[in-house]
Amino acid sequence: MAIPEERPTPEQIRALRHRVGWTQRDVSLRLDVTVTTVGRWESGASPMPLATWKGLQYEARRELERRASAGDLPEAPAFAIALPLVGEISAGTPAWSDEDVIEHVRVDPRMVRRGRSCVLRVSGGSMAPAGIVDGDLVVVNVEARDDAQLGDILAIRVGGADTALRRLAKKGRGRVLEAAAPGYEPIPKDDEEVEVLGVVTGVLRSSL
Repeated sequence: MAIPEERPTPEQIRALRHRVGWTQRDVSLRLDVTVTTVGRWESGASPMPLATWKGLQYEARRELERRASAGDLPEAPAFAIALPLVGEISAGTPAWSDEDVIEHVRVDPRMVRRGRSCVLRVSGGSMAPAGIVDGDLVVVNVEARDDAQLGDILAIRVGGADTALRRLAKKGRGRVLEAAAPGYEPIPKDDEEVEVLGVVTGVLRSSL
C-alpha cells in the first residue's frame, strides 16, 4: 500500500522560495495565484495543495537549472548588483553611514526590490527551519518595511537590542513576529518597542 504524500509545511514553502531568491509575487505569478494566497500558505493560514507544491518544486528546479546552464549569471558584473554589507541599520528612517559598511556584496538582481537595500549577516538559528542559517547573508529592503505581507521575513529590533529576523504571521485578530525555530516567544507586531527595519527579499550563503 502506497503511503500518501504530505502537503508542504509553511517552513518548506518559504525555504524553497528563499533558496531560489523569489519574492512572494514571483511565486504568485508562476502559480497563477494572488500574493495573498501565497502569504496564507507561508503563514499556515491555509494549506498548499500537494499538486501545487509539486508544480512549485518543478518551477524552482527549472529556474536553478536555467541559471546553471547560463553559467550562473549573477557572477558576471553586468548581471550583479553591489549592495553594502552593514553592521547596523538605524531605526526611524532606516539608513546606515559609511562607517557601518563592512564591504560590498555582489547580489543577484532578482533578490532586490525597488528602493534602498542592504545586506546583513545572520547570527543564530532562530530562522533555520525557514532555510536561513547562522552565517548566511540576507538582502533587506528598508523601504518596504511598511508594506510587509503575512509570511514575509522582517529585520527587526526590539528595545534597542541587536537586529533579529522574524516572520510576520497572524494570530487571532492581530499580527505577531515569529521565529521559525521553537523556543522563541512570538512578539506582537504593534509592540511599542518593536522597530521594523526592513523586509528580507533574498538569502545567499556566505562565502566571506
